[in-house]
Amino acid sequence: MKTNLFDYCFASRFRALREKKNEKEIVIAGELGLRQQHVSLLLCGKMHFTEEIISKICWYYKIAVPEFKKLSYSNEVKTFVEQLKMDAGESFNDRDSKIKILELSKHHFRKENRRLVAENSNLKWKLEKKHHAENILSKKIKTGIYVAI
Repeated sequence: MKTNLFDYCFASRFRALREKKNEKEIVIAGELGLRQQHVSLLLCGKMHFTEEIISKICWYYKIAVPEFKKLSYSNEVKTFVEQLKMDAGESFNDRDSKIKILELSKHHFRKENRRLVAENSNLKWKLEKKHHAENILSKKIKTGIYVAI
């Protein structure tokens, strides 16, 4: 699968986590069950981040998936644009190309942000529903209405 804006952003996050722990790619690859070349491509933003890979990275670094996916618009776009400049070379220097890339980036970030907000709302609703059920069960146990077998 072809990489996209989010892959560059996730690569930036992955690099930051790796640098924070000062780990070698081969060590990370072993822990995640991937080949070292795969980890290298992920860190460069040249390979697509699947949900499974993101889950493994979050498990390894002990962070929540939504936290890993949370996008910081200014820093992530700068990273993305810099990567595009390196990939495109001199052809990226015209003004129209830069504007088009930034507009696409902005669109993708807004779309992903809307998706993450919806996912967050859904998770909050599920958590509230779970707490409500636990409270009802707790009250039944306290009042003697519910007796465990």
